[in-house]
Amino acid sequence: MPGRSPMPERSSARGTAHDRLQRILYLLPAAGGAEGASIDELCDALGVTPEVLLSDITEVAAREYYLPAGRGDSLRITVDAERVRVWTTGEFRRPPKLTAREALALGLGLRALATEREGADRRDLLELARRLEAGLASVPEVEFAPDFAIAEAAATDGPDGGMRGLLMDAARERRVCGFGYLKPGAAEPERRCLEPYVLVASTGRWYAVGRDPDREDIRVFRLDRMLDLAALDTRFQRDHGFDLERYLTRAYVHRAPRGAGEGEPPSTGGDAARPGAGSTPIGDGSTARIRYSPAIARWILEREGGETLADGAAEVEHAVSDPTWVARHVLQYGGDAELLGPAALRTRVAAGARKAEAVHD
Repeated sequence: MPGRSPMPERSSARGTAHDRLQRILYLLPAAGGAEGASIDELCDALGVTPEVLLSDITEVAAREYYLPAGRGDSLRITVDAERVRVWTTGEFRRPPKLTAREALALGLGLRALATEREGADRRDLLELARRLEAGLASVPEVEFAPDFAIAEAAATDGPDGGMRGLLMDAARERRVCGFGYLKPGAAEPERRCLEPYVLVASTGRWYAVGRDPDREDIRVFRLDRMLDLAALDTRFQRDHGFDLERYLTRAYVHRAPRGAGEGEPPSTGGDAARPGAGSTPIGDGSTARIRYSPAIARWILEREGGETLADGAAEVEHAVSDPTWVARHVLQYGGDAELLGPAALRTRVAAGARKAEAVHD
């Protein structure tokens, strides 16, 4: 079109760690709305190919899970043939800035370090502390050394990196995929087919969500259990009534649609991010009420939402379908979490606590 600037050529190079960080800092908020962001728009804005964009998304999902400071349930990324959507908990929605206390603590550390230096070093440290304390602002930009460049090899994207690209291509071309699938506890893989709709990064793993033409139903498959994946010549028409949100709860992806009717059995033969997802609800409904002590209440509310109590504690209702998950979740916080109901779950958590105590004794 006359008068319109041509789009920059998309690069297939991943660049340095600093380049990737800048792209990720753009990607997360850009795709964080309800509608997400178009893959083409993101690639044009960042000047990269879809393959590099998928590599960046993989880096976010993997590091959020395996770094010691992170947990796998604070981030979910969905990728289909056209759009990327990012869901995060509260702390990922905050501006990337130091809090006032964090900035003051860092300033105090700089001043303590300055007492051990002399001359220009001392003056520079004190000046840095004054600037930090005056601004209480964002973390200063860090220029990464070339030694931290991201390798171009596909191996850096994990063992199933090529599989994600193949599934994305198949989703765009509307081609059915065939593969062997090894279920937990199975001695041999079984042959399965999938009309791929969406890829979901959840709890440190990748899942393919789509329609199984043999079972004529939606299924969820873990990529690390898929073997010999290949795009077939068979084409499919995507079900436009498919609603991914029915299979998602916060960072978790379910085998069966969330809120399915009482007579509607859960899907089987696939996988889910949350243990037991898709099974029949337990106790007096499908929620568990948990009280968190004031020591961790602020952190919990930021991640999970819920109600602040008068004593500074927090009460949260969790949608659950597996009692094992609830027991593990409560016990990991020790005395700072109490399951208020339902009664059947309290009994199970108490039994788990007694068992743990006996093992440690």
